[in-house]
Amino acid sequence: MRRSRTTVALVTVLVIVLFAGIALCEAKGGPPSGEAAYELVEKKVENANDQIWKAVAKAQKMAEDPKQVDKAIEWVLEKTQRIADNCIEFCAKRGVDVECYDEEVKIGGITVTIDPMRVAGL
Repeated sequence: MRRSRTTVALVTVLVIVLFAGIALCEAKGGPPSGEAAYELVEKKVENANDQIWKAVAKAQKMAEDPKQVDKAIEWVLEKTQRIADNCIEFCAKRGVDVECYDEEVKIGGITVTIDPMRVAGL
């Protein structure tokens, strides 16, 4: 019992130190700005779009089973929304606008609109 309390206390201290270090590190340097921020944002948007298309492919695979079509559609819509929200928030912190555009895909014979992203102004 004594050993597990010590372990929990040690892990708790390590987690606190880790989060404090991350917070201080970001606070000191801050997010990049200018051209560096723009390149970082472009890469982030590209990665997010890759994740979106992989999620669509996975949902299409799930929808091969007619019983899973509704579940696949619900899953892909939630997944793509989460990816887009994270990417937009990341880009906004760096002062770059990102816009979504509608793209229709077929999942289990049903047309679904997803929203990949691009950096505004491109």
